[in-house]
Amino acid sequence: MLTFVGPRPVGLEIAHSNGCPSDNRLSNLRYCTRTQNYWDSEKHGTRPIHEKHGRAKLTLKQVRNIHSRYIAGELIGDLAREHGVSYSVVGQIVKGKTWGMDNVYVPLKKKLPKADAAEVTALYESGVTQKQIADDRGVHFTAVSRMIKYHRQGLYP
Repeated sequence: MLTFVGPRPVGLEIAHSNGCPSDNRLSNLRYCTRTQNYWDSEKHGTRPIHEKHGRAKLTLKQVRNIHSRYIAGELIGDLAREHGVSYSVVGQIVKGKTWGMDNVYVPLKKKLPKADAAEVTALYESGVTQKQIADDRGVHFTAVSRMIKYHRQGLYP
């Protein structure tokens, strides 16, 4: 590039327009910003993400399994232990913070409004299980457990 185009401008790097790093034809090379180069790698599919990333500990299949089992009511800690990763890794996956692609991310169930705390606690105290309450309201059972706990502590109305 130096010989044919001139010195590299400050803040720019050399990019391969077609995404093939071994194609060093002048017509395939250009100067661009790091951000432009990053988005080029995204467009070309050459950016190492998810399974392709060198430090990935999970496969796409495992991530989908974690999502479906979490939605079915399994606990994050149990899923983390089974897959040999930390609680926070599984937590970030199920919240869509990591692996949050359209073909992976399964939206989490809705949240319980705080105004329902007294009713939820009364149902539980009458013998309805937390799992039944959660299923009826379309939420994860841990949301019901937390709501009952906070209501009993006076933190929820």
